[in-house]
Amino acid sequence: GAWVKGLLVEPDGATNLATYSNTFEDDWSTTYLTYDTDIGPDGLASATRLIPTVTNLQHRVDLNTTVTAVDHTISVYAKASGYNFVKLRLGPLSCTVDLSLGTVVGGTGYVQDVGDGWYRCAAYGTPAANDVFRINAKETLGSDDFVGDTTSGILIYGAQIETGLAPTSYFPTSGGTLAERTRKAESVEIPASVMDSLGLFDTVAVD
Repeated sequence: GAWVKGLLVEPDGATNLATYSNTFEDDWSTTYLTYDTDIGPDGLASATRLIPTVTNLQHRVDLNTTVTAVDHTISVYAKASGYNFVKLRLGPLSCTVDLSLGTVVGGTGYVQDVGDGWYRCAAYGTPAANDVFRINAKETLGSDDFVGDTTSGILIYGAQIETGLAPTSYFPTSGGTLAERTRKAESVEIPASVMDSLGLFDTVAVD
């Protein structure tokens, strides 16, 4: 379909609690996976390919947190690469997405088609304090445990963990303090000269 152009304004300064949002070997622990590099949604060699091993258990990356028991969302961009399912988890809460269809097929969450087979996937809810956030590669919709073929996997890019029950736009991180991982609140001013007598306008050019 046609692109719809507009202006995104995010008034709240969301913090990405994932210290390293796209270098999963730096801050995330690995369970029965090997890594490779692939092309990300930005067209660069920026995606991580999660390749399950032959061990008949879960295949995932985990992030230990110090979150409090309030609403949180975990999101990541994902693409099928031999396996078609990704499962995002915050403690016992989860969302499973079928990456061949771009639909939520289990749990509570959200999926957005961003093109070229990539989807932004999210799970949300209220975890317990200090819960672990996880991203599982899955062969089928069934059990999380399976034997990988050491070739197939999924691609992931741009993880984000934040408070609230919806993902905000991706804010990349590569270390730093909480303040450095917080998006500044945004605002927009529309000059009165472009409005009619009812305070409405048709088009505003923004540099």
